[in-house]
Amino acid sequence: MSYSYSVYIICKPDKYESIIKGLVNIPQITSIKLIPAQFLNNNGIVLRDLNTRYNTKPDKIMGKLGCIASHRMALLAIYNNKTTNNIILEEDAVLTGKLMGPPDKSCYLGGWLGPTTFSQKEPIIIKPKDGMNEIEYDKFRVIMTHSLFIKTPEEAMEVLQSTFISKIKNYDIHLSMTQHLKYYYYPPVFTQANHKSEIDKKNNKNHELSKNYGLQEID
Repeated sequence: MSYSYSVYIICKPDKYESIIKGLVNIPQITSIKLIPAQFLNNNGIVLRDLNTRYNTKPDKIMGKLGCIASHRMALLAIYNNKTTNNIILEEDAVLTGKLMGPPDKSCYLGGWLGPTTFSQKEPIIIKPKDGMNEIEYDKFRVIMTHSLFIKTPEEAMEVLQSTFISKIKNYDIHLSMTQHLKYYYYPPVFTQANHKSEIDKKNNKNHELSKNYGLQEID
C-alpha cells in the first residue's frame, strides 16, 4: 500500500511554480502535476449546462462551468495515470494544517460545513474528532472544493461520470448532492486564501468560512 500522495493542482500555468513551493519539500508528496485552469468561451449554448438561478450573470455561469471543466480534467488525469492517494487542489488552496498519512477513504481536506440549504440560518454546531469524520448529510454538507482527497482512480472515474448530465449544479453543490465523498478530515489541512475570485472578480469570505470549517469553538 502506498503511503505517499499524488497532487494535482488546478491553476493558471504561470502561477504553478509559485504554488508548488510550499509542497515540493513535503516527503509524503511524490508527484505534483499541473492541471491548467479552464476558461470557456461563451457561445450562448454552453450557458444552458449550469443549473442555477434565472438571474445569474453569464460571466459567473462561465466561471462555474470552467471550474467544473477543470475538475473533470483533474479526475481524468487521475484515472489515466492510475495514481492512488490523490489530492486535487485549486489555485487558492493554502496548506495550513499537518499533512498526515493518506486516509483510507476519499474525503474533503478542507471546506466549510454549511447548511443543507442556503435558506437555513441556524449555525452548524458540532465538535468533530481529530481525523476522519462522517458527513451527516441530513444535517450539513461540505461547501467548497479547493482540497479534495480521491483515494483511487476508480473513484475518480465515478465522480467524473457523475458530472456528465444535461444540467449540473455548481461543483461543490453537485458533490454534496451525489454524496460521493462521505467524510471530511479534521482539523482542515487546507484552507482558502483571501483572494479575488476568478469567477466574479470579487473578494469573498471563503477564507473565513474555511478556517476550522467555519465552526465555532466548543468547550
